[in-house]
Amino acid sequence: MNKLLTTITLLCFSVAANAAVMGNCINQDSLIKKDAEFERLLVEKSLEGLTKLLHPNFVWIHNHAGQIDNSRQELLDFLGDTWRKNPEAKTTREQYDVAALIHSNTGVVFGYSDVFRNGQTFTYNFMRTYVLDSGDCVILSNHTMLIPNS
Repeated sequence: MNKLLTTITLLCFSVAANAAVMGNCINQDSLIKKDAEFERLLVEKSLEGLTKLLHPNFVWIHNHAGQIDNSRQELLDFLGDTWRKNPEAKTTREQYDVAALIHSNTGVVFGYSDVFRNGQTFTYNFMRTYVLDSGDCVILSNHTMLIPNS
């Protein structure tokens, strides 16, 4: 009986530990998937989805600081205006060479993204910082750099 109780207790602890690890989005696979979701939300022009994915203090630094969005709301306002002015504009995005680094409750996802817009391809190097906030991973910062065509 004692052995059965010990086995059941160990099993319960094991299941709880696995659930805790699986519930934590700060791991490489989860962050890479979440980052692909960010790119998809941009293509789908989903302000609602982006609102959920971006930290309120989010900052995005674009090409040589040519544009800096200093908050989630500033970015959402910019995107909303841009999308309303040109609702027919179609954009697609493809990520590649994507990797993630993890430290404690912070993850950094980086790689390349080809953006297809107006018949042209733009290649960006990106680096996004994810933090665990209220049980979910959100983007705290984003840095993108346009790579010149050679």
